[in-house]
Amino acid sequence: MNCDKTYRDKVIDFLERMPVGSVYVIDHICKAENKEMFMEIVSEYITATRLAYSNGIEFTNDYSRIRKMDVSGLPKLY
Repeated sequence: MNCDKTYRDKVIDFLERMPVGSVYVIDHICKAENKEMFMEIVSEYITATRLAYSNGIEFTNDYSRIRKMDVSGLPKLY
């Protein structure tokens, strides 16, 4: 059995472990050659978790950073 995580798994794990209130500059957390794939994975994650307020993950307006907001007190979406 291969226990190595794929790049997608690593990005999703990173997003889920991000502390609430944290902000990361995308160019500082991923290699230039992975940036397009990183942005795609984050976008897919945001879309896939939309009913849970995207688990608080969002891009800044200029797409240079990602941040995690506190969504714990928001009502559940159905």
